[in-house]
This record gives sequence, structure tokens and C-alpha cells, in this order.
Amino acid sequence: MGELEEEVIAKFTDDTRALSKPSVSSFMMSDLDNALITDKITKTIVAALMQSDKEFRKIAFVGVKKFQRRKFTLFQQIGIDVSFIDDCEKPKEWLF
Repeated sequence: MGELEEEVIAKFTDDTRALSKPSVSSFMMSDLDNALITDKITKTIVAALMQSDKEFRKIAFVGVKKFQRRKFTLFQQIGIDVSFIDDCEKPKEWLF
């Protein structure tokens, strides 16, 4: 989605609602590859997952650059296992 900040936020918000259903796994992969991850996007992701009724156990973020990863450390502080992976196939192995 590249530099389309509002579209990235809207997509993630919609996905979070769907993933928050009780019948959905507590393991999640978010593909942010090719997205320009702005502070607004990061804050939206963190807030959406923190405010969700769902207790996520593992989250794999794909495509987050090294210098952006520190913005996501809050998840680790609350006990969510977070991994940053550059390949779309590897999170499947890590999550399950």
C-alpha cells in the first residue's frame, strides 16, 4: 500500500476487528512490507492491539525495518511475543 497512510490504517483497523473474534487464533501475522510505516501507523497498530479484547500471544510483523522495530517494543512489555521477519513464509513456521 506504499505511502497510502490512511488506507493502511483503515485496512489494519478492519483486520483487527476480524482477528479479535473469540474463534480466531491468538497468533497473528501482519504484512507491512512495501508500506511506509509512519508514526501514525505505528500508533494505530499499537493502540488497536492493546485495546482489543483479544489476548494475542504471538505477532509476526513482516517488512518492518530495523530502525522502526523499537516502536513496537511495547508489545513485549505486556507479554506478547513479537517477531520481525522479512519473508512471508517464515512467520508461518514461527507462529505455529
